[in-house]
Amino acid sequence: MTDTPTTNIVFLLFPGITQLDFTAPAQALSRMPGAALAGAAATTDPIMTDSGFAIVPTDDFTSAPQADILCIPGGHGVADALGDAATIDFIARQAAGAEWVTSVCTGAFLLGRAGLLTGKRATTHWGYTHLLPLVGAEPVKARVVEDGHIVTSGNRCV
Repeated sequence: MTDTPTTNIVFLLFPGITQLDFTAPAQALSRMPGAALAGAAATTDPIMTDSGFAIVPTDDFTSAPQADILCIPGGHGVADALGDAATIDFIARQAAGAEWVTSVCTGAFLLGRAGLLTGKRATTHWGYTHLLPLVGAEPVKARVVEDGHIVTSGNRCV
């Protein structure tokens, strides 16, 4: 019997995250053979979601493993996270070594702020797709857009 290699799946966690944008992909990806999930935030203190309850990170930005798959969720807290240098630096550093870089909903704006969507096709929440050029992306009205090793997703297509 062969050992299944470990795949590190790292989720960015930030105040105001949409719980479903984190937990739905985490639940699905946790079933992948060899999956090792981590939730990384600036600290390991509980993170308040945009629905009013907390999620506890497994790692801070310095202790998080290098992602094979990096997932950036969305949420109301994206606006504040866009201005947080430590968060953007974490995304850029992790993305540099990741096989796949992904976002859910408005998490695409954090990818863009980290310089990862320049000249790339991308999508996000249908109500914000038209704003993607502000972070260098070419907006696509679709549920999922794959451009190279970057995959962005929105919650509905208009």
